[in-house]
Amino acid sequence: MENQLMQTTNHEVIRKWANHFFGTPYLSDSSEMPELGIGFRGGEGEGQVLITWEEWFDKFEKEQLLLCYKDELAEGEDFPYYKLTSRAGDPDRQLQAPSEANRDKHINFLEQEEKINS
Repeated sequence: MENQLMQTTNHEVIRKWANHFFGTPYLSDSSEMPELGIGFRGGEGEGQVLITWEEWFDKFEKEQLLLCYKDELAEGEDFPYYKLTSRAGDPDRQLQAPSEANRDKHINFLEQEEKINS
């Protein structure tokens, strides 16, 4: 079964997901408009300035962003797929929760993070 793309604006879910893959928040200064990102070991690029999660979430909310992500690595990937998109693109857009089939797996993923960080 293909790993499903999920969406969230929940800060706790985002931080736990990033921490699970050893991700760190950054701001790209390589363009005129600095962009948020999450850096993973082996995926760092030029112009990435590490920032705190508080700074990252402040900008995330100010820009009304949405994190689209996969909670597992695909075969051959070194770091997980994600992208940040605008929440404002579609006023009727609803956040996509994990499908029923993946819901328990996703909850287990988050619970494992809580146990590890306790």
